[in-house]
Amino acid sequence: MARFVIEGAVVKNQDQYLETRGVNFNFLIEMQNLGIISGAESIGIIKTYRTVVSDKFIHPLRSNGKVILVESYDATKELKLDVYLLTKMGAQLMGLGSFEPDVEYLRLVAKNIAAQGFSVRLADWKQVSENQGQYFNSQEIDA
Repeated sequence: MARFVIEGAVVKNQDQYLETRGVNFNFLIEMQNLGIISGAESIGIIKTYRTVVSDKFIHPLRSNGKVILVESYDATKELKLDVYLLTKMGAQLMGLGSFEPDVEYLRLVAKNIAAQGFSVRLADWKQVSENQGQYFNSQEIDA
């Protein structure tokens, strides 16, 4: 499941793809019972992302050495995603290892975000300090 985590959450609107990778309802309930995620038994949790700068919307969604870079000229715009959230224990477990991202899953999530009217790029990500990172090899993603 770690390869599908984006910013501490697994985006729910890709359930069909996740099921083909073994992340089905029973698996999600098991992860919730173990205290790894929350929101599996319900419709899900809507997570709202706001801009990280003041003059336009920019928000990087990092995942295992990759990033979905979300942009808009409208600084008041919000990105809303239906997700399963990692718990504190789940986040600690993620910190114990290094995981390969599922690039096709990230591409599907990025397409969904682009369909919400955002400009979206998928890129490699390198964390350079606690609060800063660098992206490279970016690819534009269309809806």
